[in-house]
Amino acid sequence: MSSTQLARATPVAASIGDDGAFNFHLPDHLSHVSIDRDLSWLRFNDRVLAEALDERTPLPERAKFLAIFTANLDEFFMKTMAVLHESDSPGKAHLLKQLTDALLPSFHAQAKCFKENIVPGLAEHRIYLRHWHDLTKSQRAAAEAFFDQEVSPALTPLIIDSAENFPFLSHLSTSLVFSIEDTESTQSMYARAKVPTGHHFRCSRSLPPSHPSLAFAGT
Repeated sequence: MSSTQLARATPVAASIGDDGAFNFHLPDHLSHVSIDRDLSWLRFNDRVLAEALDERTPLPERAKFLAIFTANLDEFFMKTMAVLHESDSPGKAHLLKQLTDALLPSFHAQAKCFKENIVPGLAEHRIYLRHWHDLTKSQRAAAEAFFDQEVSPALTPLIIDSAENFPFLSHLSTSLVFSIEDTESTQSMYARAKVPTGHHFRCSRSLPPSHPSLAFAGT
């Protein structure tokens, strides 16, 4: 393209800045050439998902790309979507709908890939993801011992009391909420326990096999 053609080219309005959304109303004659930054980013992340969906990609790499896709969306929701929900941009509602419409097909493809490709593929290599009811008696005993020895000591349950501030929920963490009952007063209450993480804590465990290399991951 020559400098003259470049000068006459139709300008493209793009979302710029930390807000991730337009803070002004675009004229109608520019709406068809505008490129929203967040929608563009979702298209980029779909390219990561496409690598996981590609059957030519080796299984370990497919699992890795699926994990990257998911981690990217974690950050997207923590930052971009949170800021957008708090903004007072004129195009907020429309952009939220566009983002939702773009995200839902990706979520469905992600779940389908994990369930129909990753999990069966790992099983072919004797790496199994099992529910509690799928385990044998000896495997359940080993899982219970693992919980008592490694998981339980790392748990710090907190009572959820309406008179106190709600427990802090850290980013990218998993918390379990339990309904418990006081044996003396028979009063029921809720308690929250954060699932421990870190390099010292394993979320998977080898169990007594019906197959030599059976592995268990809690769900």
